[in-house]
Amino acid sequence: MDRHFYYSSLASNRMGGFNPRPGMGFIWGLIGANVAVFAAVHASPSQSRKLTRELPMSLQSIREGKYWTIITSGFTHFSGYHLLGNMFTLHAFGRVLVYGARLPLLNLIILSVGSLISGSAFFLAHEKRRERPYRMVQGIGASGMVMGLGAAAACLVPRTMMLVAFFPAPLWLVVSGYFAYDYWYLNQHTGTAHSGHLGGLGFGLLYYVLSLRRFGGVLGLRVIKPQNWRGVR
Repeated sequence: MDRHFYYSSLASNRMGGFNPRPGMGFIWGLIGANVAVFAAVHASPSQSRKLTRELPMSLQSIREGKYWTIITSGFTHFSGYHLLGNMFTLHAFGRVLVYGARLPLLNLIILSVGSLISGSAFFLAHEKRRERPYRMVQGIGASGMVMGLGAAAACLVPRTMMLVAFFPAPLWLVVSGYFAYDYWYLNQHTGTAHSGHLGGLGFGLLYYVLSLRRFGGVLGLRVIKPQNWRGVR
């Protein structure tokens, strides 16, 4: 990242009347909540047993009336690698939305929560369709929410360059690659909730079309100049 450009970008945001701090504060709050849940799950064996029963989402958890798992599953990670990957990408897409698209805090909140719920709903619907006796599949992770943020960011600032495995690619191509990967493996038992990813991505696209396009992007009245810093490594 070009340090001079980065600070110049922040200054121009303030001069334009936009304050990025609330938006980035919210993104960091989401990251903090995910890290806190991860720490709580691994705090002790007894705590781990309790939380692994109460936080993940499944058809069984919904049938038992544990509707809160629609939300809590999106903040739950059992693997450090899973947590790190999701939080890194959440931060990258969040920065694009805040600094690149200058998305207001309220819209960022609606996008995040809506993507999480949509991802959970798609996961449950897909598991219901392929449900088998004596087989229970749980869904955890912030990927649905992350994909919703990525989809909206790709619509708002599609030409923003990202580094993926040290190779530069425009944001629209990165998100398109995620979509193609998840769609290809949707009905295969890979251990990844591809349906949840697609559900979150779908909400991000829909929310852009219905609400966010007034801020610019592919369907907007103005073109948002892509930022010159790199968001994903």
